[in-house]
Amino acid sequence: MSIRSMTEADLPVCLSFTQQVKWPHRLIDWQLHFELGNGSVIEANLDSDNALSAPQIVGCILWWDYPALNTNTTASSSTSSLSCATVGLVVVPDAMQGRGLGRTLMNTVMAQTGERNLQLVATVAGKRLYEQCGFTVRSTIYQVQGELATKPEVSDDIEISEVDAGSLSAVIELDNQAFRADRSALLKALMARGRCVIAKQNGKALGYAFIRESGRGETIGPVVASDSGVAKALAAALLQQAKAFVRFDLTEHASDLKGWLTDLGLQQVDEVSLMVKGEWLAQQASDSQVYSLASQAFG
Repeated sequence: MSIRSMTEADLPVCLSFTQQVKWPHRLIDWQLHFELGNGSVIEANLDSDNALSAPQIVGCILWWDYPALNTNTTASSSTSSLSCATVGLVVVPDAMQGRGLGRTLMNTVMAQTGERNLQLVATVAGKRLYEQCGFTVRSTIYQVQGELATKPEVSDDIEISEVDAGSLSAVIELDNQAFRADRSALLKALMARGRCVIAKQNGKALGYAFIRESGRGETIGPVVASDSGVAKALAAALLQQAKAFVRFDLTEHASDLKGWLTDLGLQQVDEVSLMVKGEWLAQQASDSQVYSLASQAFG
């Protein structure tokens, strides 16, 4: 067996792996994660009778680098001055389970990421592996999705406006406050593939939210806001024009938002663990919080 860098030509095979575990990714979703990330695949010769047969991919993993913020403008400890990385799309097909391939993939990423603070979202099946790699559970993520039974009312108390490339800087600043690392490359990529709205009151930016086509329909996230009322206002503005199926990956800050979304007809379909190795930078946030992830992989 050997491990190498992922290429775009590998994506159809990687897509087939996520389809096997019934994750809803489309090829275009894989392409977005690949373009922004650092991927590796494991190859093996599965034909024991022919040593010259072409090796086949038997596992994949990606990670995304979020550089440290400028410490001149952002207070941080010596640990949080390091970059943050999220890890995701870790898949070994059923036929290759039990051979230590998941650990090999994780060891590869941990070597590549060095001393970065690491974050991932773990399914029940993957949690034990990540604990063995030094990750600890820090929070819970709630997957809430479906089709709306009724459209939400939009409040007039908070000004909600569309964001364009020229006004994206305010969104990046809000995200810096909440995630505590530089995700500007991710936000610019999401902007190119979807819509973003920003909430303001008396001229002050209070939060933002993205919506894009993804998986079975549309994904709303990230959602960053100063409080749950702002998060609801942002979500309501985007849900007004949602096409049909919509998904949120909500953080523990979003308990009020989760109840409100289920009242609108969405359902919680999964509950997974947010795990961290090193320092959980978002825990340091004060003025703004992450209410919904960009994706479980991106964070």
